[in-house]
Amino acid sequence: LCAVVESSGLTWFWEYQDLLYRRSGLERSLSGSLVNQLGLPAITLEIGPKGRVDLGAVECTEQAVKSILMGLNMVSIPLTRKRNDGPSMRRASSARNKVGGRFEALIEPGGLYSTGDVLGIIRSVSGEIREEITADEAGMVLSWNDAGWLQPGSFVGTLAVRENKER
Repeated sequence: LCAVVESSGLTWFWEYQDLLYRRSGLERSLSGSLVNQLGLPAITLEIGPKGRVDLGAVECTEQAVKSILMGLNMVSIPLTRKRNDGPSMRRASSARNKVGGRFEALIEPGGLYSTGDVLGIIRSVSGEIREEITADEAGMVLSWNDAGWLQPGSFVGTLAVRENKER
């Protein structure tokens, strides 16, 4: 399965660790059900901005699917995407904010960051910075919470961090 996913040319990552995976109810998703109930390998492609169609993301998805089909020897077509040989990563939740406010991301989705970097800030209604959200470990931003206002204790986004255990 890893070779097939790697053939997509996309940056890819493993799912949340087991406890967070179950707490999020992902074992009941379509791909989760295939893996956990039927024992079939499955992948999920989540590409592009949340809540809207982006032509670049559609083209990226088309190339990834073609690359996967090529990797499975199901089709023979010319491709423009090359294989991604980046580090093995796992989806992870960002830190939770301690105070309520408006979250302002400082790193765009897809952006890389280092341990200790400020990922974003929480602002009050008047614009005052109330909290900085920092990275516990190096990784990549996958998405940010798109709520207009975050209550204390909210996840501000989804990150990908280096996979620590062997697969």
